[in-house]
Amino acid sequence: MTTASETSGAALPGTTEITRPEPSAPRELPSGAPVDLKILAIAMRIARERDALSAAEVGDRTGLSPQTIQRAERGQLIELRAFVAIRLWLRIDSDVLLGIRELGS
Repeated sequence: MTTASETSGAALPGTTEITRPEPSAPRELPSGAPVDLKILAIAMRIARERDALSAAEVGDRTGLSPQTIQRAERGQLIELRAFVAIRLWLRIDSDVLLGIRELGS
């Protein structure tokens, strides 16, 4: 429902003027570049090789398809849900996987 102030720009007597907050700027990576998933891909390959797991086995542990696991390992874009599932499996903070913060800092 809109008020008179939203349509005409001035509040009518007896009405409350509605002001909308300015949208906040999205959080930008330090480089200002799109998200780079190379660190995620490297961490996944290391963990898979260390534990001798197939993409299907990682998929079983994360609830993702083997194809999604393979896309992530190639550094391709994946859904946020998949990123979170992989991050939880790896037990590494998102900021580290996105290159925003170094491991241990």
